[in-house]
Amino acid sequence: MNVGAIPIRIAVVNPQLQFFENFPGKDFATVLGGMSIATLSVHAVNIPLSLSFNYPVMLYSRAANNATRQGGASIQFGLYSLNASTLSLANSASNTVSWLGANSSNLWISLITSATQNITPGAWYFAFNISSSTNNAGAANFGMYINESVLNPANAFPGGILMGRMTVSTAAMPASIATSELDITGGDALRNPFIIITA
Repeated sequence: MNVGAIPIRIAVVNPQLQFFENFPGKDFATVLGGMSIATLSVHAVNIPLSLSFNYPVMLYSRAANNATRQGGASIQFGLYSLNASTLSLANSASNTVSWLGANSSNLWISLITSATQNITPGAWYFAFNISSSTNNAGAANFGMYINESVLNPANAFPGGILMGRMTVSTAAMPASIATSELDITGGDALRNPFIIITA
C-alpha cells in the first residue's frame, strides 16, 4: 500500500509558454485609423513564464472602395525592458502589408523578427508603430484590432508607466525611450493593438 511513502516531485526546468496574448481577444474592438501614423505606442505586459520570441502576429483590417484604389503600410513591433525611467529595445520585428481593389478583409500579419530570443518571466513593454502608409485619394482604409479604451480620460494613471505614446513622431523603433517622452493621457494614448507571440 506504500503507506508513508514520500511522493516524488519532478521540477520542470524553465517551463515555456506556447503563446502569449497581450489581452484577451474577446475584449478587442475594430477601430479603423485608431493608431496614428508614425506615432509609437507602448504598453506593459506581465509574462508569467519564459516565452520564445519567434512569431509575433497581429490582426488588422484593410479595405478599398473601388478597383483602382490601393494602399500599404509598414508595421514595426518592439520588445522593451524598463530600467528606472528608460525603456531599452531588446528585440524587434516588422513587415509590410498592401491592398488593391474594391475588397475588404481581416487578416493576420506575421512579423519577421530580427533575432530569436527567449523572453524571461516578468514585466516587459510592447511597442507598436505604423511607420509609413499610402492611401490613394483617401479611399483605402487600414486599421488594427485594438482594445476598447476609455474616451478622453481627464487624468493620468498613477504609479509606474503602464502605457502611452511618444510625443514625437518616429519612422523607426528607437533603441531607447525616456518615459518622460510618453503621453499617458487621452483615449488615443491608451489604445493597444492586439498582439500574439507564438513559439
